[in-house]
Amino acid sequence: MNIKLFAKKAVLFFVVAIFIYTLLSVLVSAMPNELVEENANLSLSILEEEGNYPKYFFSSNASILDNFTDIRMIQAALTDEESSIVQNAMLINGRIQYWQGYLIFLKLLLIFFRIYQIRYILYFTFFLLFLITAALIYKKMDFPTLFAFAAGVIATNVLFVSVSLQYIGAYFIMLISIIILLTCKERLVDQLDSALLFFLAVGSFTCFIDFLTAPVITLGVPLMLYILLSGNRLPRLRQFVHTVSISASWAIGYALTFVSKWAIASILLQTNAFASAINQLSFRMNGSEEYVVQRSETLQKNFSLIVGFNCFSLTEILGALVIFALIIAVFLFIYRKKALPSCKVLFQRTWFSDFMLLMVGLYPYLWYIVFANHSTIHYWMTYRDQLLTVFAVVYVVVSYLYCAFRTIRTPAVSSPSDTQFPTETQLHT
Repeated sequence: MNIKLFAKKAVLFFVVAIFIYTLLSVLVSAMPNELVEENANLSLSILEEEGNYPKYFFSSNASILDNFTDIRMIQAALTDEESSIVQNAMLINGRIQYWQGYLIFLKLLLIFFRIYQIRYILYFTFFLLFLITAALIYKKMDFPTLFAFAAGVIATNVLFVSVSLQYIGAYFIMLISIIILLTCKERLVDQLDSALLFFLAVGSFTCFIDFLTAPVITLGVPLMLYILLSGNRLPRLRQFVHTVSISASWAIGYALTFVSKWAIASILLQTNAFASAINQLSFRMNGSEEYVVQRSETLQKNFSLIVGFNCFSLTEILGALVIFALIIAVFLFIYRKKALPSCKVLFQRTWFSDFMLLMVGLYPYLWYIVFANHSTIHYWMTYRDQLLTVFAVVYVVVSYLYCAFRTIRTPAVSSPSDTQFPTETQLHT
């Protein structure tokens, strides 16, 4: 990779992206309130009637709809007519530190629809993208990857995500990123500079659109697919370097996009946006006297809402896992002469990729530790970052079970993309 050429491309992309973000923010703030006022007010009355934090179906914190933030998002679509266009673009709901790029899409929707209709549109669009993504994963990769992806998404109470203005942005970015990665995998997987630019763009756009809900999923899920796609093509050291470099590229795109908002707001509004933003950042990371941060509590709260822990006791979950483990043990014992050798071959091929997946699966907990205050107060939405953890663990388990199962079944029914799993013939070559 030509580092100088890559640096030039990265700087050019970033300058153009920030210019576009600023221009779009100004154009959206210039839209007259008359275009959206009726639907916005109807939507606000509906959300206020539902309540700030309604719970449906499970009566659990994992199923909370954040109507409080959705209300503020719709209120932000109604600009202050006494302020200038630039002020409305840079200072939204009193928050100068966020881009709040979701307004580009929300304002256009509010011209024609109110909140119930917007929810149906989000719901339909989300599941359409999910089905397209699932089909691509199965076609381009294999069944264990598809199963792990679906398990991770379902574990985050995705039904509520699909109808929430607050939650949906990060999921849309994740799904679209996966579609792009799999569609252009020859270039993005084989050329590190292209992958770095791609994840830089994903990190930047995540910062522009998302509202600190579950930003890590826009990095982690595409990155884990990248690891699986590149596992048989790269030496282990290079695979590790690529994983770290891509993670850093996403983080740089995300962080610099945040900082650029502070700089632009400071210039356009003739104020020190950095002071307010840094104070808010410090609060999100370390808390205050009123909100004391205990990082062990942060981890426990987020972990308690993932994969049914919110609905079942620890004893019930452990009991189910023990029963599952016993069934698998019996299966492997019966078919040990075929299943175990195939799993051994698979392990020799993929153990390092599995290790890398599990490493990425720990990214949510790194985020929780760094942004401990935010992840403690809003654990009922930040827990969704653990989609990565579920994906990684489920993939590793299911890939070996699937390998064992394929060994004992007829080859004719194998998946068209299961190229990484050894066949019985390969075991003896």
